[in-house]
Amino acid sequence: MMITARSSHLAAMTSPLDSRLSPRSLPFVLAVGLAAFLLLLAVRGWLAPLDAAHGFGIDLAAPVDAFYLYVKGDRDLTLTAILIALLVYRRPAPLALFVAAACVAPVIDGSLVAADPRGHAGYALAVHGSAAIYGVVTAALLWRAHRPGPRAAAAEL
Repeated sequence: MMITARSSHLAAMTSPLDSRLSPRSLPFVLAVGLAAFLLLLAVRGWLAPLDAAHGFGIDLAAPVDAFYLYVKGDRDLTLTAILIALLVYRRPAPLALFVAAACVAPVIDGSLVAADPRGHAGYALAVHGSAAIYGVVTAALLWRAHRPGPRAAAAEL
């Protein structure tokens, strides 16, 4: 009896740490969508920098300024690589923390577009604001998947 109680207690203690996201779960699918979107932004920035700048919210003053879109593409590709690595790991807590931290980028991007005389505040809010909201919702769902459910808490008692 004691061994059984002890092993079930250990199982209850280790289950949140050993929990993995199912590839079919909503938070996992949303994170995959985020990775695909970031990859699309990176590729678009490299292949069509003028279009990418327009989609970002501010047209380039001169085609030679496209260099900055390559830098943004590098940032987006780096974020994609980290996100894919965490998706392969399938642990919800690190994914949630990374996605939540990455939400800083669209907030700053939107602020920069809105503050620029060539930018449009409404456009910045729509594009970058929706990206930030998507990230916050995804991070919250990932964090919720990390937290032990009522069954795990009851098993510890």
